[in-house]
Amino acid sequence: MTTREAFIQEARSCIGLPFNPQGAQECGVHCLGIFVLICSRFPDLAGIVEEADPYIGYTKPFEPGVLMRRMVACKHLEIVRPPRLEVGNLLLIRFDGEPQHMVLIIEPGIILNARGNPYNRVVDQGLPSDWPIALETRIKALT
Repeated sequence: MTTREAFIQEARSCIGLPFNPQGAQECGVHCLGIFVLICSRFPDLAGIVEEADPYIGYTKPFEPGVLMRRMVACKHLEIVRPPRLEVGNLLLIRFDGEPQHMVLIIEPGIILNARGNPYNRVVDQGLPSDWPIALETRIKALT
């Protein structure tokens, strides 16, 4: 089984990858794509990759609520309530009234974020206090 430490180490290796609004490869990723790319590097997380595959390569934003419904329904993720902001967990952030952006907590208070403007790359950054968290999930397979 994949350890949380190995998963975070792999996530950190993605810092600096270019942002691509339809991507899940090293040539460019978006917020769901970076998570899928990291999972694809661990055989025991292949189920997550398969479940997310239909949502990679989208050319327009998800319909309202789709990403949150998919995360809640995902058999590989467990909802964390109340949010604990634990390292290795995924956060779904609400922008413009809708939960539509995913980030990964890579250390206390620090997230891995596939950002468009102004960075256009994957960055590690502090979790902005004004970002409303719609959902926190943990990957069940991580030990």
